[in-house]
Amino acid sequence: MKRQRGLTLLELLVAMAVFAVIGATAYSGLDTILATRAALAERSEQLRRLQLGMEWLRRDLEQLVARPVRDSFGGVQPALVGDTRGPVLLSLTRSGYANPLATQRSGLQRLRYRWDGDRLLRSTSPVLDGADLDQAPAAELLMGVTAVRIRFLDSQNRWESRWPVPPAEPDSAVLPRAIEVELELDGWGTVRRVFLMVGY
Repeated sequence: MKRQRGLTLLELLVAMAVFAVIGATAYSGLDTILATRAALAERSEQLRRLQLGMEWLRRDLEQLVARPVRDSFGGVQPALVGDTRGPVLLSLTRSGYANPLATQRSGLQRLRYRWDGDRLLRSTSPVLDGADLDQAPAAELLMGVTAVRIRFLDSQNRWESRWPVPPAEPDSAVLPRAIEVELELDGWGTVRRVFLMVGY
């Protein structure tokens, strides 16, 4: 009768060590794959938010209309007010306000872009005259905004840092030929877009 030979203790220890090394290598590779996947998902979400924010800005500026409004005190405000020296960057009137329920209201809308620390916010009002955008809810378009620069191209092809250009009349309905928006964003650097106004 032939004796069956089993594993010696040394062979068992070597086999366990080999399996431990293979397991550690496989876990390390899996962990790297999962971490890369999570980083890519986060970066993709940041890119999606950036594209969405820039798309809102494009739609609003390309549908800008020369319709001045009256504030809550009855004073006339220009169709477009732009100044990057304060938290309110842009106040404007735009067309294309969707009305799927066909309610009795204008197709125009008053809105405002505001820079709040590191966020770019957008507030809207369905009312043009007497709109109180200070009380309107604000949608967060972008986060991580460290700097904002906006310039306006006037009819003489000069870039201006404010609109309307002083000493314009307060009820001026004149619009710029183009608006340049430059944003400094964490993780993305400088994002610059130039929007041509309708009719130019």
